Amino acid sequence: MVASTAFIVIAKKPLGNLVRQDFGPYLVATGATFGVMLSRVIKHWER
Repeated sequence: MVASTAFIVIAKKPLGNLVRQDFGPYLVATGATFGVMLSRVIKHWER
């Protein structure tokens, strides 16, 4: 958790302007990534 938070804080500055310019594709990409990762976690739990 600490590592992922640190990554977000560090990446916030250079990615901030990019995210503001292209918010739609960013939202789609993060939503798709979240969905894929969540499905992988659920499949792992079902074992």
